[in-house]
Amino acid sequence: MDQNRPRDIDYAANAVRSALEDKFGRKVSLKDLQVAAQERTISIVDGPHCIEGTRDELLAAIRKADSYSNVWRLISSTIGS
Repeated sequence: MDQNRPRDIDYAANAVRSALEDKFGRKVSLKDLQVAAQERTISIVDGPHCIEGTRDELLAAIRKADSYSNVWRLISSTIGS
């Protein structure tokens, strides 16, 4: 397998980043947002917030959230920190 080819988890991380930017990017600054693909999960870091979860868990929390700060509460209550 080509080592430079993106993995499925890399595409999933991009989907999570895009979902955050699409839903909240006009309302809050996401300049410190870091989304990274791990081996089987995706980590999201923004200032004091740091969480890791699957694509499905993260996208579900983003869809449910009515504010950016609420995303972190939903993720934490769903999958822990």
